[in-house]
Amino acid sequence: MDDSLQTPEELQQEIQSLTDEVAAAFLKTINNRPCEACGVDDWFTIPDMKVAGWEEPLSRGVLNPVFVISCKNCGNLRSFAWARIQYFMKYEYPKHGE
Repeated sequence: MDDSLQTPEELQQEIQSLTDEVAAAFLKTINNRPCEACGVDDWFTIPDMKVAGWEEPLSRGVLNPVFVISCKNCGNLRSFAWARIQYFMKYEYPKHGE
C-alpha cells in the first residue's frame, strides 16, 4: 500500500467513495460482532458522521479519519481505522461487478 500523504482533496474524494453499499460489504467481510455495551447486533452509519476525524496534536493539519458505526439499541460507537477501509476498497471490494 502506498504510504505517501494524500492531499485533502484526494482524501475527501476517497471518503466520498465510501457508499452505504461499500460500508455494509466491509462489515459483512469482517463479521462485525454484536455491541460490546449491550449485546445487540444492529448497527447503522450516522450520515453526517460516517467518516469522522480529528487533527493530531503537532501534526500540522494532518487529519486522521475513521469509519464510524453506531448501535441502534444503545448508541455505542465503534470506529475503524481509515487505513483498513482504504485496503478493503482497494483490494477486497468487488469493483463494477467483477
